[in-house]
Amino acid sequence: MVREERSDRADEADLRSLGFDAAPVDRSGPADGVRPADDDEPMDEDEALDREFGLDPHVVAPRTARQVWRNVLLTFGIVVVAAIVVVTTLSLTLQSVQNGIGGLFPQPGAALQRFEDRATALPGVDTAEDLDQRQTEIFTGYDVIALVRADTGMADQDQAALVRSLSAAAGTESGQGVQVLAEAQFGDLRVGVSRDDALSTQRLAVGQQLAAMGGVDAVTVSWQVPEKGSIEDTAAHQRVEVTTTAGDEQLATVTNDVTNAVHAALPDAAVEVTRAGA
Repeated sequence: MVREERSDRADEADLRSLGFDAAPVDRSGPADGVRPADDDEPMDEDEALDREFGLDPHVVAPRTARQVWRNVLLTFGIVVVAAIVVVTTLSLTLQSVQNGIGGLFPQPGAALQRFEDRATALPGVDTAEDLDQRQTEIFTGYDVIALVRADTGMADQDQAALVRSLSAAAGTESGQGVQVLAEAQFGDLRVGVSRDDALSTQRLAVGQQLAAMGGVDAVTVSWQVPEKGSIEDTAAHQRVEVTTTAGDEQLATVTNDVTNAVHAALPDAAVEVTRAGA
């Protein structure tokens, strides 16, 4: 240690002789028992809390007025959008309840009334009234049928136009567990009308043909009504009833002519011919 100090002093003397100021070399180490600070030195409690949870909220810069208004407007917009969604959903729910939700809460009476209101507004219709209401499934399915009386003097093309309009109305009001049907009464001709426009007008054409045949008094062309379940208005489930004024000798001829005419258009239809007053 003494040699090192002498060497350092010699070095300093040499530097001074060359014209340089030599700063004394500090050879003193840390005081006994004192360890120099380094990165591994433990942090105090406040510094540890700041690093873990962030700065003290009292030292965070307050929000500006613009930031406050922006947050207020954003919150207001979210509330408005949520209110619109709630109102729209509630409105659709109430409308669905009125018409029946997916067949869960069908309203057959309301559907039939709406159809009758539509029917009475059509040209050539005298009256529209309830004819039948059948429950096809427990609490979830109904067939409702209206009787629509039309002017007896309507031309064939006007009858066809009315049947198409009634078919469209039946299609509009059917649904949500309710099938709306109608029977259009044209004097002595009665025709079943469903939302199937093609089948409804075909029934009318068959009925008009039969009504023009000799010995025929009244005609009904409609669908077969099952004992259970909903009415299936398909070509395989048609029903034709004819009342005739023919006597015993002509009854077989009229029955044969009627059956042939019906099966030419509706091959699977059930045909029944009865004598008037029987």
